[in-house]
Amino acid sequence: MTATIAPSPGNLGFVTFKDNGAIVSGGTNIPVLGGIATFATTALTAGNHPIVAEFSGAAGFASSSSAALNFSVTRAATITTLTAVSPNPALPSQPITVNVIVAGGAPTNVESVTLIDASNGNAPVPAAGGLLASGAAALTIAPGVLAAGTHNLVAVYGGNSFNSGSQSAAVPVAVVTAPKVVSVTPNANIPSLAGPQHSRIARVVVVFDRPVQLETGAFGIALHTNSVNYAFSAQPNGYGTLPAALNFATTDNITWILSFSGNADDGADGYKSLKDGLYDFKIVAAKVHPIGVSSIAMATDVTTVIHRLFGDTGAPTTPAFGISGVDFETIVNTGDNLAFRGAFNKPIGGGYQPFLDFNGDGIINTVDNLQFRSRFNKPLAWRV
Repeated sequence: MTATIAPSPGNLGFVTFKDNGAIVSGGTNIPVLGGIATFATTALTAGNHPIVAEFSGAAGFASSSSAALNFSVTRAATITTLTAVSPNPALPSQPITVNVIVAGGAPTNVESVTLIDASNGNAPVPAAGGLLASGAAALTIAPGVLAAGTHNLVAVYGGNSFNSGSQSAAVPVAVVTAPKVVSVTPNANIPSLAGPQHSRIARVVVVFDRPVQLETGAFGIALHTNSVNYAFSAQPNGYGTLPAALNFATTDNITWILSFSGNADDGADGYKSLKDGLYDFKIVAAKVHPIGVSSIAMATDVTTVIHRLFGDTGAPTTPAFGISGVDFETIVNTGDNLAFRGAFNKPIGGGYQPFLDFNGDGIINTVDNLQFRSRFNKPLAWRV
């Protein structure tokens, strides 16, 4: 601001600058030099300011005031940028850190930025922090604040008397829950073999609670080795024959159907069954991810013990002196013999039972009977 006094008092006197009657900050008693008083200020806020210069007078010069001169002040433009979100995607149990930069203008270190969710009607997103320091701020969204789904987060700087407010572009932040296994069921998709019996196991059906993508090795099978006995003999290395390969397919990425090839009992009906034995079917948590989100995996491995003993028509039971839910035993005995005899030489639809057909040729006959007798009264027992 510059005030010129005429006639010039030279270097005499002082000028005070006023804004609508109030002294402009720092603008008191500005010395006159060569008849001119000059003053620079950053105190004017945005808007119109009617500035008046008042000359104090000096020897031989009367005091005087200028007419009001309107100064128009506009706020400095700012640019707010949401620079980073971590982690993204995030689990509901994880805090989310959001970094923001406000450029342009001169935001002070007592101002803050906030967050809104553009995908939820610009609803405020509660977050700790947000205080600007040298134009940068960090905010932390507590676990559980954002529901599962995609949230388009926007950082908001409100501005002040000197700086205009601004908003960042929306940044999508995904909150994804980890997949879970709903069920692991032998033969679930083969009605003729489904049920508690494990005389043949041709498929294993795994159901997740959502679509998943699997890495190589997500499914595995091994011999169960915990206190395994067959035919009254301990089997310290487990009992059974591992298939050469596991094959799996899905149409919706939720239900996965496993089949076996190599080292399997090849049925004439086209189903390849696991050989008799006791198996640990394992789903490796680190290799199971939501579709398109490889950074998030299942929380824990899931292991299901699967047994197959041809001729056994029932579910395993707790053996004598065993612990319920811990110790199991299955055996081909008189009860199974009654079921086997009831199906012997019976046609399909007339008493035939596919799960008692060892070679899947559509008839239970002497070939199947030999397999049945070779297992009779030879219990298979284990501990989980």
